[in-house]
Amino acid sequence: MDWSDGDYERTAVDIEPAAAALVEFAGVAAGHHVLDVGAGTGNATLAAASAGARVTGIDPAEGLIEIARDRVAMLDADITFLEGTAERLPVSDDVADVTLSAFGIIFSADPPAAIGEMCRTTRPAGTVAFTTWRPTGAVNDAAEVLLDHVPARDDPPRWGDDTWLESLLADAGLERIAIVDRRLRIRSDSPAGFFALLESDHPVWRAIRRSVSESEWDEIRAKSVAALEAGNEDQSAFLATSVYALVRGTVPV
Repeated sequence: MDWSDGDYERTAVDIEPAAAALVEFAGVAAGHHVLDVGAGTGNATLAAASAGARVTGIDPAEGLIEIARDRVAMLDADITFLEGTAERLPVSDDVADVTLSAFGIIFSADPPAAIGEMCRTTRPAGTVAFTTWRPTGAVNDAAEVLLDHVPARDDPPRWGDDTWLESLLADAGLERIAIVDRRLRIRSDSPAGFFALLESDHPVWRAIRRSVSESEWDEIRAKSVAALEAGNEDQSAFLATSVYALVRGTVPV
């Protein structure tokens, strides 16, 4: 999937507070070298740089990297962007004090490989941290409608499951694993308006729309808007509270 497709920048604005929370949770400090895996438009990159870190942002989507470069162009910060995938990071071993990913590696086709790469690139006693969504809330319910039209995997990743997460990190050798829930409030003018933005701008919704018939998409739209309406917390507009997890582990010495 091409994450440059559409206008992911709109979604990135909604989830930017989670990137700041991740940087704080990971313990990023002045003088650290931070890798931002799946950097996208640069939310976590900017937050880490604001904490005084030297940052390398990595993403497979050239279009998103260009947006991120534009965002940091006027800053007096040590920031570099590279093209690369989570499963094969284009950097050497043990180069980072902190390697993090704000809603990036959760889209990896090979989660153990992605976590393994984050560990490989982080020095001993360094930190690996990322965010993942919990399966709750109106936006999640709308996403579930969409994912019903994606071919099922034999052993799908369970990013919202603490037991699975702890096993994933422990198998990679990480220690002192911590998982903390946070909440993110997402707003729009209406449930239908929010879905309209998803189908026009979000790469995932756009990709699946191209894979189904127009009548199937009409059904997805109707069910998705109904799910958003059912979970709407502000009947005069649209407000949904999404729950996400901050996940952290330490590379052994």
